[in-house]
Amino acid sequence: MFKSRQTLDRDSIMLQNTFIHIQSIGAITEQRLWESGLRDWDAFTDNISIPLSGKRKYLLQKGIEDSRQHLYQNNPVYFLKCLPANQCWRLFPEYRDSTAYLDIETTGLDRHYNDITTIDLYDGESIQTYVQDQNLEDFIEDIQKYKLIVSYTARALISRLLSIFSILSSTKPILICVTCFSVWVLEAV
Repeated sequence: MFKSRQTLDRDSIMLQNTFIHIQSIGAITEQRLWESGLRDWDAFTDNISIPLSGKRKYLLQKGIEDSRQHLYQNNPVYFLKCLPANQCWRLFPEYRDSTAYLDIETTGLDRHYNDITTIDLYDGESIQTYVQDQNLEDFIEDIQKYKLIVSYTARALISRLLSIFSILSSTKPILICVTCFSVWVLEAV
């Protein structure tokens, strides 16, 4: 299901073309790095001439080393914690094969009456539907296969869903809102 580092097409790895998740690097600095010829992590060398002070150059070097390690370890949590919320889309090419897209329907958000009636899970290839009183409990096992969960559902409902299925006992969700949708990362505790 998940691609190995070796089988990934280098041109599709958008994460390696960003520096904005690294300490002291913002959007303007990232743009200046690109303009100076530093287009990706591999282009960084000790001798490269970039518009940064010695300290910021050191932080950039350390950030690139850390990023490579977390990318190799297939750890999207690191990037979600470091990327600005409006930049989390950069994760998609790298983690598309470990992403689930959810649509959740409920009876409502009333405090006493808020049952989940259906969940649709799309993995980029097929759709699996989970229905109350039929197979809704199968969702618990199936969702564990994914590192990222993308949903157009409100944060409160996703949180309720995860607590209903006790997923929090085996994983730790991290919510990042990205424009019109939410991205969750499932990280083993």
